[in-house]
Amino acid sequence: RAIHSARQAGACLLGLVENMAGLAHEDGEAAQALFLDPGGEGFAAQVGIPHLGKVPFDPRLAHTTDAGRPFVLKHSETTAGRAILALARRIEAVLETGR
Repeated sequence: RAIHSARQAGACLLGLVENMAGLAHEDGEAAQALFLDPGGEGFAAQVGIPHLGKVPFDPRLAHTTDAGRPFVLKHSETTAGRAILALARRIEAVLETGR
């Protein structure tokens, strides 16, 4: 619905970010799947927008951002922190190159 509304409004869609893409482990292991569906990559392809990245769920993420602190300042080496930093680099590249 949001994609359809944004397109109707003439907004530029950079791409899709998959939120809660698995449960992040504090020890740095790969995120464990939370949902059975195929995820955002297939959906992004289906609606014709780039898939920019996945951010796994980390309970500390909501806690630090609700407190007004950027998550990556303290947790950059966690699974979720690395995913957020990679996403930021990907968005930067899209903005610089247009793709």
